[in-house]
Amino acid sequence: MSNKKTNLLIGICSGIALYKTCSVVSNLTQAGYDVKVVMTTNATKLVSPVVFAALSHNKVYSETFEEQWSDSHVSLCSWADGMIIAPVTANTLAKIAHGIADDLLTTTVLALPQQKPLLLFPAMNDQMWMNPMTQENIQRIRSMKRKTPVCLVEPKQGRLACGTDNVVGRLPEPEEIIREVKKQVR
Repeated sequence: MSNKKTNLLIGICSGIALYKTCSVVSNLTQAGYDVKVVMTTNATKLVSPVVFAALSHNKVYSETFEEQWSDSHVSLCSWADGMIIAPVTANTLAKIAHGIADDLLTTTVLALPQQKPLLLFPAMNDQMWMNPMTQENIQRIRSMKRKTPVCLVEPKQGRLACGTDNVVGRLPEPEEIIREVKKQVR
């Protein structure tokens, strides 16, 4: 049996549910995964990258160009055995659906080799989730022709940060995200 760690790239968008991703990163790191985190700029305004650096024991990436040009999106994808994004906002979901790469996270998604798993865990307000544009983007992502299909795990029903109760839009609990990762990223 090989002692090689599984390299997992975790993308984080600016949904308020990103606090759950702290637990995901911590638990996967403790389970022996080598985790690197890519955050959107807005996500860094909700939770400091320092938190994810401490939990993953790795540098956190958020800028396409730090002090100079970098191919971090390519090198991160070469390193990774798979990628998840939790939470995925409606904005990033739309970008992925249409191949828009205007930040480090979406550029990294486009650079991910087609044979590597991509797992998406959307979380957003229920009205945003049910919006026909979002639903069309979801169908577009699900129909993508890749060697490894994109796995889009639908949000759960419950109370949202906006106070709306018993609606769809919640990020799955960390345990469910971790189970899905262990099943699909090796």
